[in-house]
Amino acid sequence: MDGVAHTTSIPLDLMHKEIYLSLSYITHVFSQPAANPTEATAKLKHELTGVLVHEMVHTVQNNGHGTAPGGLIEGIADWIRLRAGLGAPHWKRPEKKEDIEGRWEWDAGYEKTAFFLEWLERKDGGEGTVVRMNEWWREKRYEGGEDGDGGFWREVCAESVEGLWQGYLEWVEEEGEMAEAIRLSLVGSED
Repeated sequence: MDGVAHTTSIPLDLMHKEIYLSLSYITHVFSQPAANPTEATAKLKHELTGVLVHEMVHTVQNNGHGTAPGGLIEGIADWIRLRAGLGAPHWKRPEKKEDIEGRWEWDAGYEKTAFFLEWLERKDGGEGTVVRMNEWWREKRYEGGEDGDGGFWREVCAESVEGLWQGYLEWVEEEGEMAEAIRLSLVGSED
């Protein structure tokens, strides 16, 4: 199969799920450069565990009766993976606003949306945003309303997704500037 993996319901009922893994992807991960066979096995174990965690999220995830944005659904699964310490080595956290702006939006999916969700979880010192999203979708649909989302963002986060996204972009820029200042001060202290 193409891709990495996918999860599907099986005909018994909606509670039974199957996860499929791509053998070609497993082979690709195992063939990545490693210092020795033990390191290669560790890398494979880390990546496959991360992929399985992502897919397991889909087995219990609510989706607003099929109306939630696909990028947000995939981002939540990768947020859980990120939170479990199983992020993929190719995931790159944005360091500047220009790394994101005009390249993707909050609903780009996977690790891009996961980093946005990570920020939402830490915003204002709160946690539980992603859990509230999942609970909201148990009964409600992501449609209609002021922003075309049935009031989802305002009810779950007390703000529009556009406002949240702008806040995230500003935070990325501030964090990038702080990291650069620290880097420069460390370089200067080596002299």
